[in-house]
Amino acid sequence: MSHDKTDRERHARVLMELDADITILTHGYGVRGTPALLEWLGPEAQPYKYGHFTILTRLPVRQVRSVGTSNDISLKMVEIDTTSRLGRPLRILAVDFPSGLFRSRMNMASQAREWLQQRGGGEIDVALGDFNMLSSSAAIRTLLPDMQDAWLLAGTGWGPTFPRFFPLYHIDHLLVADWIEVTRATTIDPGVGRHRLQHVFLEGR
Repeated sequence: MSHDKTDRERHARVLMELDADITILTHGYGVRGTPALLEWLGPEAQPYKYGHFTILTRLPVRQVRSVGTSNDISLKMVEIDTTSRLGRPLRILAVDFPSGLFRSRMNMASQAREWLQQRGGGEIDVALGDFNMLSSSAAIRTLLPDMQDAWLLAGTGWGPTFPRFFPLYHIDHLLVADWIEVTRATTIDPGVGRHRLQHVFLEGR
């Protein structure tokens, strides 16, 4: 989900109503400090901010680290202990690619793939974020050749995510490893921000 700069309290209400086990925002630097959201998280949890991303979860966060950042491309690895939900921890790759029309998607994906090979540190269970690429893009297959698009597996309703008020382009994605079952994937207009949010339900196989 993209961040919203204009109405932090409204943004916080959207996130609290969804009550997801894990929420990852592109930016989110306004909403993460709202008193209502901090109360919702509870005294044992805190928002995590690293680079372009904000992570909200009550589950134990084992690690948040950079895989690579350069030329407006940002990849971060987040490891969360989801053993109580999925039977094992979850390694999540958070992705943010630039939207410039004249930037080669394949070049960006190749750079990111090189970072993953050098610094990825093992298998990725979930990859998500603002790819600024369509789901059919060869660049996504270059970056994450062994992962499957959650929307193609279990998407329902309207898939495009941008722009929020009249979505035409499905450029925000969530991909999963083969041990994860996607039981449902939807996009939701939160009424704030520039993108529709992805709401995805996962189970371990």
